[in-house]
Amino acid sequence: MKKIFILSLLVYSSKYGFGQNLGKIYADPKQKIKIEEFKQAMNRQFTKVITGTAFSNVGNFAAISTDAKSFSLAGNFVTERTVWGIELSGGATEGIFKLFNNQILNSNFSGEIKYHRILKTGFASRNLYEVAEVESQLSEAYIQYSKDSLAIAQKRDLYKTQIEIFNSESKISEGTKQKAKVDSLLSIVAISDKIKDSLNAVKGNLEFEIENHKLNIEILKEQMNKIIKDTAYFARETFKKRQLRDDKIIELTKKKKNIELLETDITWFSAGIRFKNNDIKLFAPLNLPATQYSDTSFVSRRVSLSISRFRSTITQNRDFYLSGGIHMDYTTNINSLKKVEIEETLPVNGNPQQAIKKTINAYQGSYEEGIVELTLFCDYYKFWGQSNALVGLHFNPTVNYSEKIKKPVTNLYLGIIVPFIDKEKQASKVSVEIFYSMQDMFNDLNNKPKSSSFGLRAALPITSIK
Repeated sequence: MKKIFILSLLVYSSKYGFGQNLGKIYADPKQKIKIEEFKQAMNRQFTKVITGTAFSNVGNFAAISTDAKSFSLAGNFVTERTVWGIELSGGATEGIFKLFNNQILNSNFSGEIKYHRILKTGFASRNLYEVAEVESQLSEAYIQYSKDSLAIAQKRDLYKTQIEIFNSESKISEGTKQKAKVDSLLSIVAISDKIKDSLNAVKGNLEFEIENHKLNIEILKEQMNKIIKDTAYFARETFKKRQLRDDKIIELTKKKKNIELLETDITWFSAGIRFKNNDIKLFAPLNLPATQYSDTSFVSRRVSLSISRFRSTITQNRDFYLSGGIHMDYTTNINSLKKVEIEETLPVNGNPQQAIKKTINAYQGSYEEGIVELTLFCDYYKFWGQSNALVGLHFNPTVNYSEKIKKPVTNLYLGIIVPFIDKEKQASKVSVEIFYSMQDMFNDLNNKPKSSSFGLRAALPITSIK
């Protein structure tokens, strides 16, 4: 567990939760930069909580799924402190989604717009070592550029070329002296032919080296003349070094911005409106065959308001997610109708052994539209264990009031969450929830037997819960 981290306590105020010393903090440019980095990190964390995806910057992103019969789109528009979400789905023909066709609404249309805004930041923290390492690399990038630009300003390349010319001239002078000594020895008549051959070999090597150094001097002087004549040389070389520095700074700055928060505590407000078109077929078995079926369509609407809080820590037994709010629905009683499948058989003319079978999905019962319903809900997750990832509790009670029933109906959902390692991606975790739900806890509807369910599910409301 990482125990050393920068801890920034952000006491809630009207602007990102900073207190009365905001003016003094902003007077320090370095402190201002760190605060801006925390804001950006908080925005990324907030986006990840809401959408399941963390982006380095604000922007728009979407997921689109389409096939021959259906189309769905889920998009998010992220600003500095808000996230707008939109979801659309419906029937498609050859992958083409039409909202209206001949002024008729798509039969399977469903659309929702969501708005989320940060209200308060409790605290946030990042790893001190990770931040310090990136800041050290940033300082080194500036220092290295200063060294490189100073070396260019001092014409180091020019001096290096001049030194190489001087060294070659010195070697020519030394080689000429050595050659003169060999010539003086060769002028002695009394030396043997063997010694004379050796001296001639030494002389040949010295002459070869002298010629090589002369050629090298010509090349170096040509390079030096180009450097001297090229007035833009030093500016161009400095620009190259500056470009390398800027690329490095951009890379490191992005890396620093993307350092994840170790701890965070955020509260936000959410609002949403949803539309869903329900095209259904009603079945009345007591009617005459010609009037047993009737088609109906109704666009149900839902307005949602909620306040949510999410706290993620590196210590034990402190992680939780809490959301509470209200749904206001203008809908139908379709959920109380009986769904039936009716199979019709039509004989094939001229062949009594063959028949055409047709399955009709329909609803049976007293159908009503324009029902107003209110639902109060609370959704609470709490985690325990090492790194808050051993076991979790899920508590989700709701109270529903319908103008049709005119009684408050209380429902309860309880779950125990156990994390597992993903078999395919062992670096990832999947959470399995063992749940029990009971509808109408106080039996206000006088249903016998009471409705309840027990089972497993693998879905959590936010992906950043451990």
